[in-house]
Amino acid sequence: MTRVPLPGAAREPEVEIATGPAVPALVLRAAVALLGAAVLVLAALAPGGPVAPGAVPVLALLGVVPAIRPRAGLAALVVAGAAVALLAADPLGGWHLAGLVLAVHLLLWLAAVAARTTLRTRVEVAVLRADLPLVAGLQAAAQVLALAVGVLAGATAGGDAWRLLGLAAAVGVTAVALRRPAQPWWQGR
Repeated sequence: MTRVPLPGAAREPEVEIATGPAVPALVLRAAVALLGAAVLVLAALAPGGPVAPGAVPVLALLGVVPAIRPRAGLAALVVAGAAVALLAADPLGGWHLAGLVLAVHLLLWLAAVAARTTLRTRVEVAVLRADLPLVAGLQAAAQVLALAVGVLAGATAGGDAWRLLGLAAAVGVTAVALRRPAQPWWQGR
């Protein structure tokens, strides 16, 4: 049955929505898969770690799981698995630690974005770009904190001063991370 408008009746307005360039959700999920694999492989390759070299490909496959079900919170389990592997390892070198912190941070951020999508969703680049200043600020603070932890792990002299500096850095990162935005992202910018 079709609707026939009555003569003189108001018509429903036509709406056209202009969007910018967009990224398919599958690309976001592929990035989540790569980052999940990178986190577990970086943790497995830690010096003195408990992971056998033959297990690295298996861990890389396990790192892909958060991309399959991003809403299930599996990215956090990948990070927890990496943390458990690192507990038994020797302290990481500077670049290894910095790469791991960057991969973990990007994994958790992109998994959170991918969790709000379906397979057919397209995410505007502007949406991703809008979060970049906050993500970059948190990443810078996390890298400083990781540097402090790395120094603490190898510190022999002045250990208490370094621990105090590390605690101050942790408090600073927490304050930045818990700061509420003036306007939530869903209300526009």
